[in-house]
Amino acid sequence: MVMAQQHTFLFTGGGTGGHVTPALALAEGIRKKHPQAHFAYVGVRGKAEESMVPKAWGEELNSGKASLYFVRSRGFPGMSIRLLPFGIELVLGILKSLLLLLRLRPKAIVATGGYVAAPILFAAYFLQKIKFLKTKIFLHEQNAVLGKMNAKAVDFADRVGVAFPGTSVPKDKKAYVGYPVRGSVVVDASQDKAKMREQARESLNIPKTAKLVFAFGGSQGARTINRGLVDALKFLLADEDVYLVHGTGKQLKGNPYNGMEDVQNRLNQVSDSLPSNWKDRYRPSDFFHNMHTLYSAADLVICRGGAGSLYEICANGVAAIAIPKAGLPGDHQAANARSLERLNALRIIYERVDLTQGQAVESVDPEELSRLVLSLLNDSELRATMVANAQQQYDPKTTDLCAEVVDHLLGLGSEPNLNPEPQQSEERILGINSTQLERLLERVRRGEDALSEEERRIALYKIDGYASKGDVTMPARACRMIGEGQFVERTELLHFFALNMKASPFTRRDAAVGMRKMNLPDERSIKVLLQMLDDRYFEAVNEALYALSTLLKEHHSELRHLFSEIAQKVRPFIKSREFDQRMNALAVFTECADSWKSLEADFRFNYFHPKWKVRKKIVFCFGRLQERGLISKEEVENELKNILTTSNGFETHFQLKQEIKSIFEASQQKLMIEEFKTKLSQGAQDKEGNHQLELLIETHSQHGKAFNVGKALDIILEKEREA
Repeated sequence: MVMAQQHTFLFTGGGTGGHVTPALALAEGIRKKHPQAHFAYVGVRGKAEESMVPKAWGEELNSGKASLYFVRSRGFPGMSIRLLPFGIELVLGILKSLLLLLRLRPKAIVATGGYVAAPILFAAYFLQKIKFLKTKIFLHEQNAVLGKMNAKAVDFADRVGVAFPGTSVPKDKKAYVGYPVRGSVVVDASQDKAKMREQARESLNIPKTAKLVFAFGGSQGARTINRGLVDALKFLLADEDVYLVHGTGKQLKGNPYNGMEDVQNRLNQVSDSLPSNWKDRYRPSDFFHNMHTLYSAADLVICRGGAGSLYEICANGVAAIAIPKAGLPGDHQAANARSLERLNALRIIYERVDLTQGQAVESVDPEELSRLVLSLLNDSELRATMVANAQQQYDPKTTDLCAEVVDHLLGLGSEPNLNPEPQQSEERILGINSTQLERLLERVRRGEDALSEEERRIALYKIDGYASKGDVTMPARACRMIGEGQFVERTELLHFFALNMKASPFTRRDAAVGMRKMNLPDERSIKVLLQMLDDRYFEAVNEALYALSTLLKEHHSELRHLFSEIAQKVRPFIKSREFDQRMNALAVFTECADSWKSLEADFRFNYFHPKWKVRKKIVFCFGRLQERGLISKEEVENELKNILTTSNGFETHFQLKQEIKSIFEASQQKLMIEEFKTKLSQGAQDKEGNHQLELLIETHSQHGKAFNVGKALDIILEKEREA
């Protein structure tokens, strides 16, 4: 249906081509229905839309049927000093957008996300609220997870088109329309695919019977794919029928990464291990203008998890392996790929952290990549199933459907007949932030929750992404999560961060936390923790001591052969100026000691420490020593009196009252221990208090009710762990 009079449709979204391309595709669909309408595009100077829109709308811009405007905006910087410039830019962008909207008065706004869309959308919402503008807002979300801007705008949008099943949008607003793929890269479904494949291979000089892999990582390239593929060549090219066409990416202004240069450097390192004809069978190029031809010729595609790339694969009917980039907002690339993997439309290899270059960077395992590639190349039935499932997700009428949805919002047509959305269970790992993931792993470690093998795989992918970040906090959090999740396969990463003086002190500290929570009787971990005692950061040293005491207690017999070395290294910390280091050093010595006599002098030296926590730690150590049979109950009772005697003038907050009561089953015993605690907590303020304490202990012994310090302290420690 065509409008009787000329109206304006306003399009916005951008910053990257991933937002601009869908917007231009949606404009094509709306133009079919409204050939006389005026189109306006609002973007930001210097971004993708500045070059892409004039290229697509050149004639219309020249004829006045379309216009291009620019406003101020920038991406949300998080809570940092850049927040003020961000706010100023956004306000300026909104002010200009208010003027544009009042002048253009568009009947509908079509937004495809990105920070570029923020000024127009917020301005439109404001004008709607004050009833200065009547317009309909249609959002299109390209990814399986809502972007930041679209997530904000859902509340005031009239309809939200989604490309992937399972995208979290209210049912009354959701329209499952698919992704508007560029027509120039889609194989014509009416053509003979086998014939097109043959022609494509002939133009590329690829044998008809070859097993062809087409790999690319976007226009600027992907380091992970580039390096992983080159490192896998020795395995892949061992099959004489395998050919590879590799898009390395082109270095653009402002991007420090040069994909072709990186690939050439990598090839120089591995070329001696490749077959003599490798240059004929491996063909790298920084950019391709014939994507249509390459899709037609390929048996298998390797790409990132961007929505555009994945839907191009679905549209062209090619089996694929996705390697989603880690650490992106909402894990949207992984969520996109995971959505299709659940439908058996592709396979995923997740990035992992690599330490071979002396730093933590994202990578893929070349052996894992080559195994999956060869298994798919050699299984034509599985590839055919994946292709069939992928093609079901592509709807060539997406742009028309979106145009019909917009018309329905404007009262110019009926509700379109949308495709049914495949039902998928909710993802628990993808999309949650690092704090939420850490809390989930804590619950799993405590036995309150559980993860499937696939969830563990995804969690590790996220953790590796955090570990590869160059900031202060995320690698530290990754270390804690490795321990919480018992990811034994990343123990080496904990060792790397623990001894890496270029890492933040918080990361080194939390590497020790990770090793403690991992709780492995690993000699290498013990050696690393001992090296950490030379760290300049006192918290890293303290956590290393704490980890040592924990591992020694849990794996006493397995680590016995290291006791002498450990004791020698830890001894200076028994007199450390940092009281918490003293506490943990005493705990380490408690595990390494072979007799009470070897500890007696060091323990008694610390009875005088002004911090009550040190004396409390000593009492805990007595419990462990009694458990190990190195000290008798009579010696413990005497030492407890000595502790209280040396505590004159200080309030002893041992907080043992409720815990100690738990070790007595009879009511008389409970009453007596309550008296004991009363004296202990009030205690040692005068000689009378000490005298009464001695009488209590003596009475206890006479009635055969010996105070079992070890059992009491075990209960205390268990309750503290639970708390």
